[in-house]
Amino acid sequence: HEHCRVCAEACRSCVQACDELLAGLG
Repeated sequence: HEHCRVCAEACRSCVQACDELLAGLG
């Protein structure tokens, strides 16, 4: 997802957190 991409750029570790966030939203 685009949002996750931005998260990854900010901090690679955040990818997992971003994925969890999307899972909660989706």
